[in-house]
Amino acid sequence: MKKLVSLVFLLTWSPMLWAQVNSCPEKFKAYNAAGQEVTQFCVGQPIRFKSCLPNTQPDKEYYDFDKSNNVSFSTDTTKIFTYNRAGTYTITQLINTGQIFQNERTFVVVDTPPPVFTVTACAQNQVRVTIIDSNYNNFLVDFGDGTKQNLIRGASISHQYSPGTALKVVVIGSYTGATCTRQAETTVQPLPAPAAPVLESIRITTPGTAGTLALSIKNLQPEYFYILERVVGSSTTLIDTLKNPANTTLNYTIKDINTANPACFRLRTTDRCGSNLNVTLANICSQPLTATPGNNQVVLSWPFYREGGNLENYKVYRNGTLLQTLPANITTYTDTDVVCGTNYCYQLTAALKSNFSSVSIESCALVTTTNAPQAGFLSSTFTPNNQVELNFKPAGNNLPKTITYQKSQNNSPFTNLATSDKTTLTDANSSTNNGQLCYQAFFEDNCGKASAASNTTCPVLIQSTLNHDGTLNLNWTDYLGFAGPVQYFLEQVDTNGSVLSSSPVTGNTFSQKMNTTNQRQYFRIKATGVNPTEISFSNTVLVQLESKFALPTAFSPNGDGLNDRFEVKGQIYGNFRLQILNRWGQIIFESTNQQQGWDGKIKGQDAPVGVYVYSLTATDGTGKNITQTGTLTLVK
Repeated sequence: MKKLVSLVFLLTWSPMLWAQVNSCPEKFKAYNAAGQEVTQFCVGQPIRFKSCLPNTQPDKEYYDFDKSNNVSFSTDTTKIFTYNRAGTYTITQLINTGQIFQNERTFVVVDTPPPVFTVTACAQNQVRVTIIDSNYNNFLVDFGDGTKQNLIRGASISHQYSPGTALKVVVIGSYTGATCTRQAETTVQPLPAPAAPVLESIRITTPGTAGTLALSIKNLQPEYFYILERVVGSSTTLIDTLKNPANTTLNYTIKDINTANPACFRLRTTDRCGSNLNVTLANICSQPLTATPGNNQVVLSWPFYREGGNLENYKVYRNGTLLQTLPANITTYTDTDVVCGTNYCYQLTAALKSNFSSVSIESCALVTTTNAPQAGFLSSTFTPNNQVELNFKPAGNNLPKTITYQKSQNNSPFTNLATSDKTTLTDANSSTNNGQLCYQAFFEDNCGKASAASNTTCPVLIQSTLNHDGTLNLNWTDYLGFAGPVQYFLEQVDTNGSVLSSSPVTGNTFSQKMNTTNQRQYFRIKATGVNPTEISFSNTVLVQLESKFALPTAFSPNGDGLNDRFEVKGQIYGNFRLQILNRWGQIIFESTNQQQGWDGKIKGQDAPVGVYVYSLTATDGTGKNITQTGTLTLVK
């Protein structure tokens, strides 16, 4: 207060100044360093306060620059102050205009941070600047190529640079009523040239009036937007905008589409600036398919592909396997290679240029018929264990649900043998003692239609007779069942069925002297048709020879190489045991090996000359037990 009193004495009365007070209602004004009046100040900006009355004496006015910290007038006659903190300040003037007046004005002091904005790179060297700053009132955008533009908060502007020009943007922020500014700059990379997107395929995934389609899209660029549109005639409907895709490929689902009708789509490329880039892919359309069952057939039909100029051909798939490739002008196909009662699923692919495709949903049909199936073909053969095996082949594509096998023996009427869903059946009761066996079969298909009886098939039946003179006589029946002529072979086999010898034969009989090397010998007839796969075997017959062996009545173990051992000559097969006994019944020699006979020694010493008893037990090749005893004479 003392300071204020002293200042008052310094103020002298000036009538002229007082008369002009009313011409300056603000009483005093603020000016920047350039002498421009300002109504807002910026932090760090020197501000000079001055009475707006003309001819005011510097020693007649004084100022307090912040009322909030108590009024204290400065004696600085330049009246310049710099605010270092943003806020609202009340400035107080003390002035003598003939009378002493105290005036106040409130000013706002603002910060000057860098202005905030975004710059988006667009196609063809274009950028889009958007002001998102919340501090400044006014903005000047300088594109660095001589183009400048004033903007306000929230505003956007696009600008296209000349090729090869650096995409550098400077934004200068300023306040209304203030002369301070602050600028910020950024440089952006130009976008690569836009490439045409690829609608590689369209596939119907869910049928119906509210079905779904799956699009496979490739060649996308993360910097661009893609507008997916449905094309109807010359008009389009927006489906979606794919913004900045993260990957170059994308699978996209379109819902609520009536898949019974073709629907066409296209992709249009744009950018964040909404540029019309004229980069548009050729339309791609969905492809419906209808499968209709008929009498032993399925009829497929579909509408022409809407974008026919882009169509290469149609591919028809059945149960996932390519069935037929058709020209682009075909819209129907009849599948007759079908089996009654079978459900077939079809899919149609419109093969487009550049390996693109439009794939239908699977359309399925259950084949029906009003016709009885054709009779099948039956073949027969004996197995190595002399059971008849039957093999049934349905005619054409008929698929039997059940097969009824019938049997006849020795020309008796056919009776049911078995009903099975298998095309192979073994007759476990294949007796060869009651005449020739014959078979036939018929089947019922999956539509419940029964076929006529198949051909009659009779496997070869062979019989054998062994004469006392060792001659083997074989006779057999003809094979019945092959469509053409039949050729026969006589085969000798071992116990495992492996062929030991094979010779062509004619007629129905064969005779030969038996080879006495093996006591048990097996024979069968092999019948073959014109087709190499037509093979049938007869039953296998076993011919058993009597076991023949001989023992000498005397032997002379004198070392002359003639009859030096007493041993068994001939065919002995198992359980061999030979014993030599002296006159007192004592066993002086014993052997279980047919090749090891008695050398005439007892415990390494020559046995006395005389008569001895032998005992032989063994089993022949037929399993028959052999027991024989007798005497032998040892001579020197």
